[in-house]
Amino acid sequence: MILSPYPRPAGRQAGFTILEALIAAVLLVILSVITVQGMILHARSSKANITQSQFAEQARRLVDLISINALDATSLEVENGGAGNGSVLTIQKPSSANPAVLITNQFEYVDTDNNANTIANNMILHRTADAPGQTGKVIARLVSRLPGNTPVFQVVPGTDRPLVHTRLRIGDRFATAASPNTANYNADNAQTGRGYQSFVVDAHISQE
Repeated sequence: MILSPYPRPAGRQAGFTILEALIAAVLLVILSVITVQGMILHARSSKANITQSQFAEQARRLVDLISINALDATSLEVENGGAGNGSVLTIQKPSSANPAVLITNQFEYVDTDNNANTIANNMILHRTADAPGQTGKVIARLVSRLPGNTPVFQVVPGTDRPLVHTRLRIGDRFATAASPNTANYNADNAQTGRGYQSFVVDAHISQE
């Protein structure tokens, strides 16, 4: 028989006491909370970075596409579409294969739900036909006008060559009077967008 050099006190059973178990449980909860909070912060940061990159790419793609199509254009025309003031830009230029044939590229700001207080259904469409109100390829989403019902597209008068001023916001915006609670300013909803980032497109595009 092997005897322990440290005999267990009388009445003491092997294992943890209630106090030791409670301390271990509290420590486990604290560590779990810290871990979860870290994961949430990381997820938010990752989403913010991805969203910022997406909006930046949409803004760049929109300006580049309009600029490329404006090269050698014979006509830059702005009209009011379904979304109102200055919402349609139509560009026409001769075909390189047959100059007698005009190639049409049209860009339209669309507010699908006709609600100025939301941006979730707002977009810029591109189509290769003069057909306002029809379907097209989505170039940018979560688009909104600048304050004061600013035209998305506007012909600048008094210039040597046709010049179009393009102004819009791609991405988030602050809550409006319809949702004045400051808690909604960075909400991820139909009114404010994803709550992370936005880019203002303010570009002058001319016929070359």
